[in-house]
Amino acid sequence: MKAKYLTFAASGFVGALALLVFAFNGSSGHVAHAQEPNLCLVLGVPSTQQFPFCVEVLKLTDPPGSTESFNFEAEINGNPQTFELTDTELDEIPVFPGDQVRLTEDVPEGWSLSIECEGDFELLDEGDDFIFIEVVFPPDQSPPSVLCTFTNSEEEDEAPAPRPNVAGAFAGNGGAAERNRARANAAGAAAAAAAQPAPATVRPPSTGDGGLLP
Repeated sequence: MKAKYLTFAASGFVGALALLVFAFNGSSGHVAHAQEPNLCLVLGVPSTQQFPFCVEVLKLTDPPGSTESFNFEAEINGNPQTFELTDTELDEIPVFPGDQVRLTEDVPEGWSLSIECEGDFELLDEGDDFIFIEVVFPPDQSPPSVLCTFTNSEEEDEAPAPRPNVAGAFAGNGGAAERNRARANAAGAAAAAAAQPAPATVRPPSTGDGGLLP
């Protein structure tokens, strides 16, 4: 888990402006599309009531090109909303400076997750499947820019443990082990046969010697 963040104490004027704009706009919702990175434009909302900033959530997979869909929950100031992303897709969440955003992924079985966020935020908490941040004004008072990348890596299936053959040596799995076992059994049978004494030979009886002479 990696997180790059900075903290900043906004000036009284800028802080008051942020509160005024937030009160004017009301509660936040998902962005439909963006004018430009981190400047959100919500469809159906007048231009005077638009959210000026976004937290962008990018999904990447390893190996690339996976069709797996990953479920997310974004909680903004305690208000949850859900969305889904596949490899290389990006979701933009309208926010204001001072908003607290908790991003959580429901990690599917067979995948691991790493999270990296960059931009203008303060890290509040983080875990194996979530990151909790507060959006802040950058020192130059430009619009905040936050990008969080959730990278899922597909886990490889563990190979089955090798089985010992009759001789006690590990010879791998499947056909090779069976062949080794058969060869060991055949060798054991041949050795057992060689250790048996040869049966005595008895001549059949013949006329005159009663079968007693050699």
